[in-house]
Amino acid sequence: RLSAEIGTIHGKISVSYANKDKEPVSVLVRDFSDRGMTMYYIFNPLDVKHDIEVSVNGKRLYELARQGIEVEREPRRITVFSLELEEYSESTGEGVLNISCSKGTYIRTIINDIGEALGCGGLMTALVRTVSNGFSLSECITLEEVQKYADTDSAEELLIPVEKLFENLPAVYLDAHCTKLYRNGVKLYAEKINIREKDESVRYRIFSDEKKFMGLAFVKDGCLRVFKNFA
Repeated sequence: RLSAEIGTIHGKISVSYANKDKEPVSVLVRDFSDRGMTMYYIFNPLDVKHDIEVSVNGKRLYELARQGIEVEREPRRITVFSLELEEYSESTGEGVLNISCSKGTYIRTIINDIGEALGCGGLMTALVRTVSNGFSLSECITLEEVQKYADTDSAEELLIPVEKLFENLPAVYLDAHCTKLYRNGVKLYAEKINIREKDESVRYRIFSDEKKFMGLAFVKDGCLRVFKNFA
C-alpha cells in the first residue's frame, strides 16, 4: 500500500495506495515464482552498502547514491528458487514472503516489483535470513549460551562436523582398498568408483570405507584428484 524511494520503511514515502485483497496478491506471487527462476535485476545502489564488489572508481554505489550522483548499473543475474506468500492481512496490507534465492538477490527490489505489478506499491518492513549455506536459524545459539557451555568446559559439544559445510555436494564412498590408495595419493579412475560426471568443476565429498569424511576431490582426465583433505 506504500512505495518508498529505497524500498524499506526507512526511505522517504514516494506514493501511497489502497490495500489489495489477498487473492490477487497470492496469484501474482505465484506468477513471479513460476516465471522468475532466473532474472536480471537493476539493483538499487542503496541496497549494496555491504557489497564491496559493487563500486565505481573506488567509490561505493550507495555512497554515490546518497550524494545524488547516478551512475549506469549493469543488470545483476540472480536466481529465485522459490517464492511463497505465507501470510497476508487485507486490513493492513501487510504480509510475509518466504523466498529462497541466490547470492546477490535484494529482497526489497522483488517486493517493490511485486507491489508495482499489483498497482498498489510495496516496501520491505523486516528481513530475516532463515537459512544460509545449509545452516538454519534453528541451529543457531546465542553468545550467552556459548558462554554457559564454556563455563562448564563443554564448548566442544557445540562444534559442527566440517562435512556439514559441503552437504550440497555429491558424496563418494570408497571401499577399504580404494580408501588406502586415496590416502596414499594414488589416482583412482573415476569410473572404477562409479563417478560418471566429467565436469571438472564438480566437487565431491570423499568418505572412507568407515564412512568417515576425508575431504573434497574432483575429476580430471578420468581420474579422481584431491582438492582438499580434512582427514
